[in-house]
Amino acid sequence: MQVSLLARPRNATITIGYRMARLFRGRPRNAGRAGACRLPMVDGINNPGSGSGETAIIYEGLRGLAPFGELTAAELAVIAERMRRHRFARGDVIIRQGDLGETFYLVRSGTVDVTRRAGAAGPEHHITTLGPGTCFGEHALIEDELRNASVVAAGEVEVYALAKTDFWRLLGQIPNFRGLIKKIDLKRP
Repeated sequence: MQVSLLARPRNATITIGYRMARLFRGRPRNAGRAGACRLPMVDGINNPGSGSGETAIIYEGLRGLAPFGELTAAELAVIAERMRRHRFARGDVIIRQGDLGETFYLVRSGTVDVTRRAGAAGPEHHITTLGPGTCFGEHALIEDELRNASVVAAGEVEVYALAKTDFWRLLGQIPNFRGLIKKIDLKRP
């Protein structure tokens, strides 16, 4: 039986063989019959790229963005496999100040406004506007903190998103990616 990953339920479990399980998790703990292992799949969390066509689009997009120019083609391919492409309309809140940091974003096209409140009831202050080639959301992931600002689409925006678990995995796997993120985070106001 063949199952489309695009049409799968929001929460599903797949059964894989022992060798494949070792690639994902090391030694499988819940090995069932004939050395099979069951891995949970949850949409948007820790799932590799959205298909070869989508990964190719993201790869080409990353290649064209200045901050990623220092990465090799192989490094870009690994990152692209883990990213998802999302579109937002004008006024959509992408990140809300005070929420948990679960995703790193890279602006592919359009602009986003970054705002911050001084307190819970304080007025919102415009910090900056970010455009193509810029990224946001890394600080909350690196420091394991709540979001320190809100990010709202200023118009039609396309971003590439990387889940927290994949972000941390890539920081450990790709030293050039770690250096790039460190440089970006140090430049933040």
